[in-house]
Amino acid sequence: MKKRIKNNKYKALGFVESMIAIMILGMSSAVLMQITVNIMQDILQNEAIDDLTQYAIEGSEIIQDIANRNREVGGGLFPLRTEYENDLYDRNCFIFKLEDEEMVLAKDDNGDWIKYTSGDRDSYKDTAILSDEDELFRLVCFDTPMGDVAGEPAYVTTQIIVGQRYGDGKITKGNLAKDYVYRTIVRL
Repeated sequence: MKKRIKNNKYKALGFVESMIAIMILGMSSAVLMQITVNIMQDILQNEAIDDLTQYAIEGSEIIQDIANRNREVGGGLFPLRTEYENDLYDRNCFIFKLEDEEMVLAKDDNGDWIKYTSGDRDSYKDTAILSDEDELFRLVCFDTPMGDVAGEPAYVTTQIIVGQRYGDGKITKGNLAKDYVYRTIVRL
């Protein structure tokens, strides 16, 4: 009879050992799943930041191209210094528009530049796009004109502001990224 009780105890210890092993395996699986989730979030975040960066660099190339074409045609494609430097409402930012398969700075029906203030994100986040499917907006802001030649500058420091339309642009978390500001100098 003693043998029988001993065997039962041993079988019970085997069951307890199996339960402990399953618990340890479950906890390690949960840790591995959390690591996987963190890595996936980092990948999405890096992809969003990369998209913003590429869009900003493309914007700097576009604005330089507009300035070059403005020089070739003798004006009208790029705002004059007075149109962005001393604006009463600090509206020194402009949006791009596709016109006759070329990018230009947008004008209204009266031929006046469409201007924005960089701090008023809600006013331009849905208009600083090229199509309704765009997830990103792009705004170009002119800061400091330099190298005056006959009253007009030879260069202007520029900020290209790029952001996600569906985020608030203030924090980078998950697949949302903070608005990206790319600074460049445009030769006029």
